[in-house]
Amino acid sequence: MQTQKIISAQNLSSVLLAIFLLSTILLEAQSKTPNDTIHTGIYAEAEKILQQQKHLQQEDSLTKVELLGRLQLNEGVEAIMLIGKLDTLAMYDSTSQAQLSQKLDSLKNSVVGFPVAPFKDTLFFLYANLYSSTVKERVSALNKWMVKMYRDQRFSKESLTIAEKGNNFDILYNNKIVVLTISEIDALWFSQRGEPLAKELLAKIKAGVEEEKQINLTRDRIQKLCWVLLIVFCLAVIIFLINKIFNYINRFLSKQKALFLNGITIGKFVLFTPDEHELVAHKLTNLVRLATIFVAVYFSLPLLFSVFPITEKWATTLFGWVFTPAKSALNGVIKFIPDFFTILVIYYIFKYCLQIAKFFAQQVEEGDVMISGFHADWAQPTFDIFRVLMYAFMLILVFPYLPGSSSAAFQGVSVFLGVLLSLGSSNAIANVIAGLVITYMRPFKVGDRVNIGEITGDVIEKTLLVTRIRTTKNEEVTVPNATVLSSNTTNYTSNTKSEDSGLILYTKVTMDYEVPWKKVHEILINAALKTEHVLHEPKPFVLNTSLDDFYVSYQINVYTKEAGLQNSIYSDLHQNIQDACREAEIEMIAPAYQKSV
Repeated sequence: MQTQKIISAQNLSSVLLAIFLLSTILLEAQSKTPNDTIHTGIYAEAEKILQQQKHLQQEDSLTKVELLGRLQLNEGVEAIMLIGKLDTLAMYDSTSQAQLSQKLDSLKNSVVGFPVAPFKDTLFFLYANLYSSTVKERVSALNKWMVKMYRDQRFSKESLTIAEKGNNFDILYNNKIVVLTISEIDALWFSQRGEPLAKELLAKIKAGVEEEKQINLTRDRIQKLCWVLLIVFCLAVIIFLINKIFNYINRFLSKQKALFLNGITIGKFVLFTPDEHELVAHKLTNLVRLATIFVAVYFSLPLLFSVFPITEKWATTLFGWVFTPAKSALNGVIKFIPDFFTILVIYYIFKYCLQIAKFFAQQVEEGDVMISGFHADWAQPTFDIFRVLMYAFMLILVFPYLPGSSSAAFQGVSVFLGVLLSLGSSNAIANVIAGLVITYMRPFKVGDRVNIGEITGDVIEKTLLVTRIRTTKNEEVTVPNATVLSSNTTNYTSNTKSEDSGLILYTKVTMDYEVPWKKVHEILINAALKTEHVLHEPKPFVLNTSLDDFYVSYQINVYTKEAGLQNSIYSDLHQNIQDACREAEIEMIAPAYQKSV
């Protein structure tokens, strides 16, 4: 029993010894492991030492300056005493610096720095915090930047520089990115001055990145080659798919003959026959296919160029040729959206105003609305004038909202077009003004038989610029409105309405003095009454127009409502006069006839 107690006591002592050793090892390991809390306290202590060191240096400097000044003013024993004080000050300064250095060494031995190791091997250690950043965060940021520099194909040693900033030194990448700041605390840890330490760490950073690039040079080349092959392969697949799709479209178009059955016609004009229509369709699809392949190749080239550092600028240039104008156009479209809605509002306001005006004009034209002194046939021309003026006013309002309306080029083109129109359209403007005047003068309307200058016929069209007339010989004559306005116009149809007496047609007949005038009147009136389209009321009448040397001139006048049938009425009237004279055994004589005695 006693033996068992002894064994138990030995086991207990062994366990306690193991626990003690384990705790000692853990405490030592903890003291040698980087820890943010420990570094914070040590950083504060180191900063305190640095401030003490600066304070001692400042006091010693002031005391030394004072003693040196006094030394220059004194000689003999007083000078010897001052020199002794200077030696004592130097000895005290050395002792103080030694004590501070001893404190700093004790701090260094109590903590392990954070390793800067972006690529496996450790380049150096950092020990101190900086402002609000812990040493761990500083090391992590530096590691990340070194990895980025390694991956940057344009990296060079010259891209890393040092810039002094107060009491600190910044290591810059591309002269703008701070990858590491060397403070006075860092210099204190390394027992160096700030600038030499910054140069030393800069050299290590450059060497670390360059060494990693050299190690992985072959791998990077193989990787770039793989990227090139992948891009070329994807481009080949895309081109293959584009060709397959468009070949399918061409085969589909060839099978669909119904699409090309009538070709392409504009009105009665045949623009393309069915075969030409099919050929044009195939050519258009091939053109779209080539354009699609060109776009695919164009966008694949920047990807190829971006693989290699030498050609990377070309990739940016190629993308810039497309995306810079596209971005500019998109920005222009986005900026134009508010103005676009303004233009829409203006357009719809004018549109509905014109619809109201059109409805009112139709009511006036149809006679549903009567306006005193305003003829119904003025309604449509007046509406046309009103519509032109409204559109012109709308354009004036819309113009400032158009894209580029404020640019000098846009304004220059507008002025040029205005001058061009003013110089080249003087005759057209004269015809337009004449057309307006004719519209409101109402000398004729479409369908009237008129005589303008030497042209006689029916009006088939009346516009602001010209008037078209179909002659009795079925000829179409276009007369400018300025000519119509400056010529005498005879309207044969204006007095042929039901409430009017009609148009008077007349012809000359010459008779011998031996024929009684009453008989001549009777013969001519009877012949006129037998003529088709001649009115019986009012009754035809005869005028004795002249008493010439050898004959008497008579004029037969008849009324008719058919102004467009003048030629046939004259022909029938002349025939009937000839028949009536023959039946009455009366001979008509010509003006040049001279009766022999």
